[in-house]
Amino acid sequence: MEAGLRYGSRVLFAELTGYYNRYDDFIESMAVVGFDPVRQLLVFQSRNVAEATIYGAEARAGLDLGALSGALQGWSLRGAAAWSRGDNETEDVPLDGVEPPTASLGIAFQREAWGAELAARFVGRRDRLPSASDPQPGAEPVRAFESPGYVVLDLYAHWRFAPGVRLDAGLFNLGDRKYFYAGDVPLVAADSVQLDRYTAAGRNLALSVAVEW
Repeated sequence: MEAGLRYGSRVLFAELTGYYNRYDDFIESMAVVGFDPVRQLLVFQSRNVAEATIYGAEARAGLDLGALSGALQGWSLRGAAAWSRGDNETEDVPLDGVEPPTASLGIAFQREAWGAELAARFVGRRDRLPSASDPQPGAEPVRAFESPGYVVLDLYAHWRFAPGVRLDAGLFNLGDRKYFYAGDVPLVAADSVQLDRYTAAGRNLALSVAVEW
């Protein structure tokens, strides 16, 4: 089931959507089933979940500041947010693959041939993870690493310097923040000495050229 609202005008657009899904024989590709104490990694397998639910909400909006004032011509704001929750109803535990809450907020400037945007990415802590017991009798349950929340700033720019040719550039993680993509560390124990292997890239630059004909 899905339902949404949408609004659009010369100045503002906004969308809000909510959804609720029920699954029979849901395929969970990375279900935690144990712990390898030597490698300090959680052991997983693909399996079917007899009954599962995933539900959440998404929103996005944009504001054309130039439509409010001629002095702000070319400037705009945009934002988005998403929240979801997944549950294994058969075992009453969370589904591993559901992402934590996310949001973004950006301010952009656009001209006919070029434009730029400064955007912030907000990601919440991933704290809905199952326990996996150590195979040794009497051992304490092992918790998966809960990737912490973070805020990262990115700068984007593009330039159409010739007919049909566009240059795109991005300077990501301006603050050189140490953080983790939640999906990159689903199987690592919380006290693993290998956690730093899974950090996202620090400050980095990307360039690309697109040609249309």
